[in-house]
Amino acid sequence: MRTNTSVHKLFLLSLCFLAGSLCPSFAQIRVIGNEDMVNEIANLDPVKDLGTDHLEIIYESTVLDPEFRNKSRNLKTGYFILQVSNDHTLFRDYEDFKMDSVLSLLNFRVTIGRFNNLNDSIGANPVKKGTLHQDKRQEIWEEHAFAMGTYFYSEPLSDAAIPWTLYPEDTLSVADYKCHAATANFRGREWKAYFTEEIPVSEGPWKLRGLPGVILSADSQDGEIKYRAVVIRKGGNGMFFEDENKLNYLSLLNWHKLIARHRWDFFSSVGDMVKDLPKEQRTKLHTLFWNPEEKVLPEDFLRLFRVND
Repeated sequence: MRTNTSVHKLFLLSLCFLAGSLCPSFAQIRVIGNEDMVNEIANLDPVKDLGTDHLEIIYESTVLDPEFRNKSRNLKTGYFILQVSNDHTLFRDYEDFKMDSVLSLLNFRVTIGRFNNLNDSIGANPVKKGTLHQDKRQEIWEEHAFAMGTYFYSEPLSDAAIPWTLYPEDTLSVADYKCHAATANFRGREWKAYFTEEIPVSEGPWKLRGLPGVILSADSQDGEIKYRAVVIRKGGNGMFFEDENKLNYLSLLNWHKLIARHRWDFFSSVGDMVKDLPKEQRTKLHTLFWNPEEKVLPEDFLRLFRVND
């Protein structure tokens, strides 16, 4: 059965955003097509092979979104994986990691039908983020995300250096590793992290790094964002990242503005397809779950999208 064209377009746009506006790879976005297209080859985003990791840590993350309209659902839990090699780190949705691991065995060439079946079997992360790539050779961060297109920003690692204060006597056992505490203020949030020197890798979840061991636990002190390591294992898997030469570059501030605008005002950005909906209905639809680690947007910009129940 063919899908009505106008309904199909609106459904495709909204689904792509809802399922993958902050999706770091092409995983988690269904390739929409009619029944005649299931045997066609899916047009997937090009990726770069960054080699093989030697350490993998899976984190459970809980995020509270105080601006989310549905107060009974403003706390969500998702899983992310940190892949570490000598030259690169990737921090990404665990579901996307699993999807890309399967697709790499197929040389990233699958039919639309098979892609959708794989995607449905793996599922989606309730807490969406971009894929964060650290290129240690060039000393830069890159982050990729979808927001009515595919965008990325980059910045020198030195710009994201975190001024940690260590508390050696404050200890915590995480995943059977003895950890020591450290605190820092970084881009609008106070963080408390626990790192273990038993794994002498100066990395951690998201951009939290720079300590004498890997970070296994980190909380923002406002209680809105938490990370806990639940699996620590040797690597051996491929590391895949979108080819930034095929993407749209933005500054860090404009990247955050773009994501914020679409998270808070997505349906008005769709424009003509929802122009006939009553304003009240559009308002109820447009707010999506989102609470970034970095609070870098100016207050006058945030005020434009503040939720008022």
